[in-house]
Amino acid sequence: MIQKTSYRFLKKMREVSEFIRLENGGISFVRPVPVVEGRLIIFCKRHYSRRGAVRYRCSVRFLVMGKTMSRNKLENADYSVFTVSKDATGFRIVLPVWKLDDPEYSEGKHFFVIFLLNKLKMKPYKGEARLSFKSDEALFRYNIDEDGVFECEIEYMPDLSNPSTCGACVEIINLGKIKTCITVGESTAPFFSKRYKANLLPEVDRPKVLIIYFGSLYYDYMKSRYLTIKGILDALNLEASTILYGSNKIELRFILKRKYRRDIVKRKIVELRVLGEGDDG
Repeated sequence: MIQKTSYRFLKKMREVSEFIRLENGGISFVRPVPVVEGRLIIFCKRHYSRRGAVRYRCSVRFLVMGKTMSRNKLENADYSVFTVSKDATGFRIVLPVWKLDDPEYSEGKHFFVIFLLNKLKMKPYKGEARLSFKSDEALFRYNIDEDGVFECEIEYMPDLSNPSTCGACVEIINLGKIKTCITVGESTAPFFSKRYKANLLPEVDRPKVLIIYFGSLYYDYMKSRYLTIKGILDALNLEASTILYGSNKIELRFILKRKYRRDIVKRKIVELRVLGEGDDG
């Protein structure tokens, strides 16, 4: 039975945690262990039941990305696939993981994957955008640094005698399956330059190791899937309602706002890319 198998594997989680060591920002084993590299993909979409209760339809997949190898240490994770997008409609998470391929800890869909979250870096990017309408203008100077901090300086320059606009703002829109929208900042003060920031990578003060039992994600019974997903979100500090982290295709939206009229908008598509270990971009 699924329940008995799951219970047996959950008891083995303590055994797994006992032969794992966190050393120098990496994972080492007390003995060689067969592992295979892959990706854990969790996609949940919000919907409502017939009685109006909030529910989530979830799909969970593990994609094998290599061959099984016996290792004493796990390193060089492919963080370029790391993705988190979350809003009120649902969320999508892609984690680079290692599957324990030892028959003692793997049986069909019952297996463990290990995820190591280190301090991540992002490929830098910078640019400038200028919008105008009649005599009003707005200048946006923006950049994304290697720590994943998006910073934008907005200078709003209306015609003080007869303004045709009421402010300027910048938004980040995710173009993936979850259309996360983040309003980074809005300026209404004329001829006053102000900087706004948004984090596009999680803040990591020390390495974190997650041991995830795939069976509790794949088989949806006794709320095991909900509790496991909630545990992953909590462990990665993803409690906020709107999050956009990692490698995503985004649209930077620069807006010159008009009162009771259609706004003046300029769009810029940017491919965000998290750098892998040893990758200089």
